[in-house]
This record gives sequence, C-alpha cells and structure tokens, in this order.
Amino acid sequence: MERALFILGIIILICSIIFGFVTGNLWGFISYIAVGIPSSVICFALSEILGNQNNIKNQLYKMQNDYNKLIAKKICLNCNESYDSDMSYCPYCGRTETKVD
Repeated sequence: MERALFILGIIILICSIIFGFVTGNLWGFISYIAVGIPSSVICFALSEILGNQNNIKNQLYKMQNDYNKLIAKKICLNCNESYDSDMSYCPYCGRTETKVD
C-alpha cells in the first residue's frame, strides 16, 4: 500500500505537468500544477505515514514477544535465580519447589 501511494503520487504529478503543457497557456499550466503538486504531496505523506505505522506495529510485536518471554520465567525460592517455566527444577541449585513470578 505504501508503494502504491508513492507511485500514485508520482503519476498525479506527471499527469498534472503533461495536462498543464497540453492546455497551451500559462494559466492552464499553473492551475494543473497547483492541483497536482498538493495532491501528490498528500499521497507521498500518506505513504510515509503508512510506512511509519508498519514500523511501529513491528516494534510492538517484538516488544510483546520479549514481554511474553520474560513473564514465562520462574524464580527459585532457594537461590532466587530465574529460569524457563517449562523446567521442573532449578538448573542452578536443583530445587524443585518454585514460585511463578
């Protein structure tokens, strides 16, 4: 979608320049350019916004995965070391009684 908006902005800009030349007078050229440039800038800005939004979404997914990995830890009652919750004993001291953090 980002790329499509960027290409659309380029197409709008090129078409406004071509149609401006086709009119054959200065005021026609200026009016087509006056409409084409803001329209293409809007497309470029929306493309950039969507790109930033996708980057933020990817960062949030990464943070969620990191958070899920952190909360899936157990803390040993004996040595206070953290370890994976799928283990049934503490790999540091060997104790089997644990609390979930």
